Amino acid sequence: MSVQLAVVDDRDAAMRYSPNWTLASVQRDFLGTVMTTKTDGASASFTFTGSSVNAYGAVNIGNTHGAAITATLTFIVDDDESTRRSFTPPSSFTGITRHVPFYESPALASGTHTLQITVDTAQSNVLYLDYLAFNTTADTGYPYMVDDRDARVVYSGSWVSTDGTDDMLRTSQRSSSAGAGFVLEFEGRAISYYGHLPAGNTTDIAIEIDGGPATRYAPRPGPANDVPNTLIFNSGDLSAGTHKLRATAQGDSPISVDFFLVEPVGDGAASSSAARPNASSSAASSITATKPATSHTGAIAGAVMGVVVLLLLVGIAFLVRRMRRRRRAAGGSGMGASTDISQIHTSPGPSSLHRGVSVSTSVAGLDRMTISQYPAGMLSPGSASEREAYYDRKSRSDEPTHASQSQSQSSRQRSSRDGFEPTVAPPAYTE
Repeated sequence: MSVQLAVVDDRDAAMRYSPNWTLASVQRDFLGTVMTTKTDGASASFTFTGSSVNAYGAVNIGNTHGAAITATLTFIVDDDESTRRSFTPPSSFTGITRHVPFYESPALASGTHTLQITVDTAQSNVLYLDYLAFNTTADTGYPYMVDDRDARVVYSGSWVSTDGTDDMLRTSQRSSSAGAGFVLEFEGRAISYYGHLPAGNTTDIAIEIDGGPATRYAPRPGPANDVPNTLIFNSGDLSAGTHKLRATAQGDSPISVDFFLVEPVGDGAASSSAARPNASSSAASSITATKPATSHTGAIAGAVMGVVVLLLLVGIAFLVRRMRRRRRAAGGSGMGASTDISQIHTSPGPSSLHRGVSVSTSVAGLDRMTISQYPAGMLSPGSASEREAYYDRKSRSDEPTHASQSQSQSSRQRSSRDGFEPTVAPPAYTE
């Protein structure tokens, strides 16, 4: 496998948080969420297989309210001091800045490593952890990202590169000629395509996989405000192997390309579905942290056998007691001590020896969260009803919103495994 850039969202089940982290729902961040904390000494960690790792997030200088910037995060890999780096926002930052590289590790030996993140100074609602990215040649199961500048994306027609802090890795591409398009050949079993839609957008794109029927993406009306991180297309399940995604502008409508998420072919440990989000749900849908799947089959079988043995013993004791009683009755009446067991009868109704034992159980293992768990599901964003619902949300998302009460409750499920329990009140994360 060639080197790929695997991406891990802040909500991924493999991210381990100490208590007192808070989830915030913000459309303009990767997959719509970030994590923050107000507690000095709070920490997070992630174990991965690769040769380097980066951490990205958002900075909100407005929340300093004119005070000096003291918020600081420290990163270290495998407790190796040569990898230690600290991040404090520079004084040149103003307002909200997204997709900021908090940490870039030096080259690591290819293998398994653990990144440890520590909050040295937790200035309230200034630093927000968004996602991690690591280079790997292993089948980790995490989706790998193809950026708009990747050489595998072959553009046709005229295109303009734009730099923006709301775009993944701070860049995106936008077509500037009629009939422009692109082709991406990838190896995987699912793909999602994201773009940045400008206000009043009139995008009309025909998208196809492997020369199959085209899916049209033409949201009407366009969003009132620009909408980054827009899911334009997801393929659904594909056969494992090499595929070709082709997109073509219809007429002179523009095309935007920010990034692609590809679900790898193999069944790696992560088993994530970030490349197959449910387009009918917002990126900040309810979060389900998970525990490793456990099986109770052995315990259930043992319990059933115990019940059966107990019933047999009770039945035998009942029969022996009746036989002794008949012997005593026979001796008293002058009958011989020998008794034919065929003459023994039980009272009407089924005896405990003949009752069937039926045990119905349901053992459900909890799988990893799929992005969202990235959200599970394979719906295409091409339907009119979905587009209306999607852009109704986006038209109201210029000001970031926060995770709902249900998200906070669902997030608490993670506490049983990680010790992470987000607070109910989300952070102030506004322009």
